[in-house]
Amino acid sequence: MLIAAATASAMLLAPPAGAVTVGADLNQTPAFEAGCGALLIPPQSCAFFDPLNSQTPPGRWRVTSARVRTGPSSGPMRITMIQALRSKSGAGGIICCTASSQGPVFTPPASSTVRVNLNLPAVNTTQVIDNEQIEVIDYLGISLMNQSGSIAFAFSQFGSTFFDGAFSVGETRLGGGLPSLAPMIRANLEACAGSSASGPSASATPCAPLRFSLSPRVRLLRNGKVARVIARVPRRGTLRLTQAGRGKTLIRSASSKAKKAGNVGLKARLNRKGKRVLKRRGRVKAKVRVRFKPNSGKASVRKLRVVFRR
Repeated sequence: MLIAAATASAMLLAPPAGAVTVGADLNQTPAFEAGCGALLIPPQSCAFFDPLNSQTPPGRWRVTSARVRTGPSSGPMRITMIQALRSKSGAGGIICCTASSQGPVFTPPASSTVRVNLNLPAVNTTQVIDNEQIEVIDYLGISLMNQSGSIAFAFSQFGSTFFDGAFSVGETRLGGGLPSLAPMIRANLEACAGSSASGPSASATPCAPLRFSLSPRVRLLRNGKVARVIARVPRRGTLRLTQAGRGKTLIRSASSKAKKAGNVGLKARLNRKGKRVLKRRGRVKAKVRVRFKPNSGKASVRKLRVVFRR
């Protein structure tokens, strides 16, 4: 499901004190209470978020806590920050949605409102990736880990987005629409030091991604001969992309420098041999290896399967 990243202007303005809350009003009477069974075909796990009221305000933030209003049955769940990417030029459309970070799994009592302490990054910013202006926006969401748990839903004219299956961090998947209902979750956010939304009480803790990861969503360029891989890095450092595994080398190596925490684009290009295979077969499957070496600290490696198509 593709969602619009912009909402009402009142939701986008951060208070000068450097703290804000996002999400539903938990004091209202629930319109509906359900778990994954709210979907037509109940999955083993599921996730929900409200695109209208759960958007992170502009800037860089730290989610310090969240409250959840539960339904009549108890089960394990976790707060999930769900991220959408949108090209400001309109050329690349919208990529939604990726789990950017998650809190710990907790099992709250039924028919209650519970508080969960968190330390999660949340952003609403524009980043330049491969010379393209990309909006990066996090939304407050919740994942139900099995069919036993349930939460309360408030009436929402806009509705919310659901996912058939809970996320793992870095996973991208498409969602569906849940009309007229929004999950009753609400979170407290503190602005990060150095953020444009920071105020006198802004947190002194840098809000960076918790770990190095690769987005599973890969964009193909130049008639399928180039794949753009997006890496999420927690700090400054150097990235190097190579082909992983044994067999014929079909991909050229590439490198890039991350000047700060956030998303960095890397281009995996087919070499001459890879281009010949693509021309002959129409597709090339390969696994890439991306190594991130921060300016201080140990290096990390992530791998990703890429399919080049004409």
